[in-house]
Amino acid sequence: MADDPGGCNAVLIQDFRSQAWTEDETWALLDTIDQTSYNEAKRKIATGMKLPIEGLPVSFNGDYDQFDRERETYRRTVNKQRDYHASLAITERKLSADVTKRWNECKTLFAQDHIGLRSAVVSVNNNNIIVDVEWTPPAGLQTARVSGSFLSGATSPGLPLGIAVPNGTEILGRKRFGFIRNPRQAFNMVLNVDVAGTGALVGNYTTSVSVDPQPDLRSLRLICGGTNAMLAMIEFENAFFKVGEDAREDTGFVAGDNIVKLFRFVTGSRAVEVQYGHPVNIQNLQLDLQVLCLDDTNITGKITVWKNGGSPGTLDVEVDGHRKDSYQSLNDQTPPRHFQWVLP
Repeated sequence: MADDPGGCNAVLIQDFRSQAWTEDETWALLDTIDQTSYNEAKRKIATGMKLPIEGLPVSFNGDYDQFDRERETYRRTVNKQRDYHASLAITERKLSADVTKRWNECKTLFAQDHIGLRSAVVSVNNNNIIVDVEWTPPAGLQTARVSGSFLSGATSPGLPLGIAVPNGTEILGRKRFGFIRNPRQAFNMVLNVDVAGTGALVGNYTTSVSVDPQPDLRSLRLICGGTNAMLAMIEFENAFFKVGEDAREDTGFVAGDNIVKLFRFVTGSRAVEVQYGHPVNIQNLQLDLQVLCLDDTNITGKITVWKNGGSPGTLDVEVDGHRKDSYQSLNDQTPPRHFQWVLP
């Protein structure tokens, strides 16, 4: 891992003054610059930082490899050894209050976004989920070891149900884990790790990721019949209407303005309202919709039907071409009925 992953040590160069820095201090400053620091220093040229700095025994004209070669030449000249942490301590003592403030601000901002334990889903399909877990230790801390985990909506190969990662698993840098997914359930993974410094427990970190369930797309056909007007309200418990091109509010007039059909539902909603009418008896007025099911065995919910004058109407329900239920509007309004349509 880089000594300065945030590139914050690039700020330190701005405090160098050849007349005020000893040979030991000059070497210590150069020893704190890794590739990330160097690239950040080069970037700062565009925002006003002047490089090279007069009196600094290396140039910033080329790439990092050139800088490293020049630094190595200087190291041999002054007969010094590479020791990042010792060099950083020497450099800190030379910093001005302004540079110290900006250096600490840089490290704080970087730590908020990068230091610690993080996890992210990198691949997901109907069968598998792959998660990357990354531990970037703060200064002085070491390898993280898993002390507990939780898993739902998937299984981890070879492990008991509900366990994501074996206790004791070491994490330093990035580690990848694969899980066998149940696409109809929400995926949740929680990972706890213990972190040691100089042989003692110094902290516990937690990370978690989640993935929404992958609904099962089904075709729903409502077949209306009867005279005059019938209304129906269908409310799902474990399904909702497909979001996208099928989300609409339609009013249609056909057969010489004699048949009126109306159906309404909101994008992603769990309910649909159906209304149709005709001055004479009609059959097989069809309404085709697509439904996303959160259960791969059945669709459940409740339906209310009523007639608005005229003779009784009928409403038949098909799912994927299979007849599931039939309803009649015998009264002005019937009590809601619970349904369970078994999926084919």
